[in-house]
Amino acid sequence: ASSINGNQQISKRTVAPAGDTLRLAPEEETAHFVDQSRMVTCSHTNQEVKLKWRNPKNVVISETKGRVHIEDKGDSLVLIFEAIARTDQGNWTCEVDVDGTATATEGRVTVPALRKSFKMIVYEPISFRDTSTVQTAVEDKDATIRCEVKGHPEPSVSWYFNGQPLF
Repeated sequence: ASSINGNQQISKRTVAPAGDTLRLAPEEETAHFVDQSRMVTCSHTNQEVKLKWRNPKNVVISETKGRVHIEDKGDSLVLIFEAIARTDQGNWTCEVDVDGTATATEGRVTVPALRKSFKMIVYEPISFRDTSTVQTAVEDKDATIRCEVKGHPEPSVSWYFNGQPLF
């Protein structure tokens, strides 16, 4: 706002309140391998606001122990993956628990229904299935060399002889 005082113009800068915001840390989409661990913290500008986490199937996470669980730190709600599984892939969402937010003296507090998500990408390292590391063949006879691999994303196998692709 501005006002004129004599010949002098006085300017006052008014700062709008930041408003209600939800924050994830870390925010970025991250790829993890099976069995790795990860923590994601969700916080709200108003520490009185209750939060909750939802898994990719939209189920609220309420467990406080286990492979995937939450920890309430007072000013934030932490989602903890002790051992990431392939089934954890997808969008995980932190949201304001509108029904659970209240104060002891004032009753229910009106808060906007905010939500913020991150995408969990899960990789499974390459492993060889039913494949011996040493395979033998008889010279001048047909032979089958087995190479079965699994992983996620699904790996592809290429065959080379003397540095040249066979197929």
